Amino acid sequence: MRAGLATQLVWESTLDGSRRLQDPATVAWNFFTALYFKAENMPWELRFSSPRTCFIGVSFYRESDDPNSPTRTALAQAFSEAGEGLVLRGERVTWDREPHLSRDAAERLLREALALYAQHFGDPPKRVVLHKTSRYWPDELAGFRAGLGAIHSHDFLAVERRGVRFLRLGHEPPVRGTMIELGRRSYLVYTQGYVPFLRCYPGPRIPNPLEVVEHHGDSAADVVCSEILALTKLNWNTCAFAADSPVTIAFARQIGAIMKELPAGVEPLTRYKYYM
Repeated sequence: MRAGLATQLVWESTLDGSRRLQDPATVAWNFFTALYFKAENMPWELRFSSPRTCFIGVSFYRESDDPNSPTRTALAQAFSEAGEGLVLRGERVTWDREPHLSRDAAERLLREALALYAQHFGDPPKRVVLHKTSRYWPDELAGFRAGLGAIHSHDFLAVERRGVRFLRLGHEPPVRGTMIELGRRSYLVYTQGYVPFLRCYPGPRIPNPLEVVEHHGDSAADVVCSEILALTKLNWNTCAFAADSPVTIAFARQIGAIMKELPAGVEPLTRYKYYM
């Protein structure tokens, strides 16, 4: 981080085959997909229905390894439609059963994320989609809305996994991309499942769907859920068909682990390639 140098690490046991977690071809594809991205290239791009959308993930990490320490810090990840990512460390948060931001802190965090996006990509977005790993408190929600500024189109989602599963007739799990509306503004999304193109379910155990437990915004359920599905294909650490979580929240824990190891006086860089 101090040198501004993107690195790529690999276990010796991965190279000599003793771990036997993946075949050599998959190891090579994963390794070079990440290197290709870190060399300022985009491995692939997706097409979204809404142009110039900024996808933001908000999560929290503990600054200390002490499990009794209540100190947590907000973390924001902003992604363009092409999958280019930016990372922003926010301020310390309030801890009351689960971490949450004050109204002012939420507004500042979103304003800073959007300013970073505009600075990097040249223009502000026309729409903001925010994925959060915990529910919205009223003050927090008001702060995020204030942080939008002149941007009117938005969708704020709280995304969790609560272990709710559905089954279907036959030997295969639900099809990847299946959406089940549980109630008003509450949906299940199967980010993993049977893939007709592959004619198999490329994963272990019964797939555990993501659950959108809150949705505040303008778009229909099929739009926000299809975007969640698309964002599972922007994980530059792997060439897999899709990850189980959208990139907005997939690496929150990993980035938090890196942030808390930064020495005093070292500013975290914003480019996503330094955290993967």
